[in-house]
Parts: sequence; C-alpha cells; structure tokens
Amino acid sequence: MGEKKSKNTVAGSIKIDPLASVSEFKIHGDWGIFTLNADLLHLISGGFQNEIVLPLEVPFVILDARDSTVLDSDSLIIYQSMRLMYGMHSLQASQKFTRPLTCLALLQGDFKAAPPPPAANEFKFNTMTERLVVGETWVSVELQSDLFVVPTSLGYSPALLVKSSEGSFKHLLCGAKSIKEPLERLRREHGTITGLVISLRKMTNEKTAPYQLVPGKLD
Repeated sequence: MGEKKSKNTVAGSIKIDPLASVSEFKIHGDWGIFTLNADLLHLISGGFQNEIVLPLEVPFVILDARDSTVLDSDSLIIYQSMRLMYGMHSLQASQKFTRPLTCLALLQGDFKAAPPPPAANEFKFNTMTERLVVGETWVSVELQSDLFVVPTSLGYSPALLVKSSEGSFKHLLCGAKSIKEPLERLRREHGTITGLVISLRKMTNEKTAPYQLVPGKLD
C-alpha cells in the first residue's frame, strides 16, 4: 500500500495591534467609560461622516467593544479595533490635535440602557475663577470647556473656561455675537471647541465695541 498522504494544514493568522490596556475606567452595567490617549486612537475604526454634531460638555465617542475587549480584574484589555458607533467629529478632532478622547463602550449585551454621556469635571465649571478681561491687545487662550453659564450683574451669561498663556485658569464671557459666530464656525470645522487655542481682542476701547477672534496663538 502506498503511504497515506496527510492533509496540509494552513495556520490562520489575524493581524491585530499589540494589546492595549486601560487601567482607569468606570463600569456602568454593560458599559465601560474610559479615556484613550492620542497614541491609541487607532484602536477605533468605522464611523459615519454625516452624523449630527451635539454641543456636549465633553466630546466623546460611543463604541461597540463587545468583540474587541476583555475585562480583567483591574484593567480593560483591548485586543483589536473597536467599532465607532457615534462621535466621528470628536474622533477626528482628537486625532488632529493629538489629545485624549473619552469613550463610552458597550462591553456586552445590547445598546439598550446606555448610561448618560460623560460629564465634564466640575472644576471646568468653577465660577470662582477670575474673569478674563479682553482689551485692544491680542490675548491667546486655550479653551478648556464648552459653554456654561455664570451669574453676572445683568443675569446669567454664557462663559467658557480658558487657560491663559501663563497657565492660569479664567472664565471668558462669550455672549457677544462677534465671539459666538467665529466660535461656532470653529465647532463646525473641528467637531468641538474644547482644546482649541484662540486669540481675541476688542476692536476699540469702547464698552460695546465688537471683538475680533481668530484661531491660533497671536500674543
């Protein structure tokens, strides 16, 4: 009898990124809430370009991580890309400006009973911060929050928490149309305004003079 030939066995392979671990996260039912540093944003794939952009306190993404993660005793192991279900604009902004991104990920079960969107750190809405007074000289700041309100002598006014060039935190009143319109243009371009650097000044020294606001650092 001739020698019986064995069937050839071809080993399958899957190319995945090295295991990434997130050690700080919160569990809410079937969901996990955590932050990915900019160098791990490649672990998010897919998404929809035409989704609605919501003015959220904290830019975040919703991920389907059911087939991409393992929940260990003290960490979340990500072994392949998680599918982006919402937040394309937030993801693109974080990629462009290389900043961390808050993630709301479904770890098991279905998409029912999702937790509320992540809330901003309370410090970001600390109305005890000093008010930033803007004159005719250019002032450059980094936006640290989205809009919130502060009490003033005329009632409640919209404001932003900003970080000055010296590193101090202040709040900027932004109810003026000449501030609102360029800010909303930046929101449409970047998906969020949090983390952006802007420069602004008053056009004249009159109390009711309009502002000039441009992206980037000028002071």
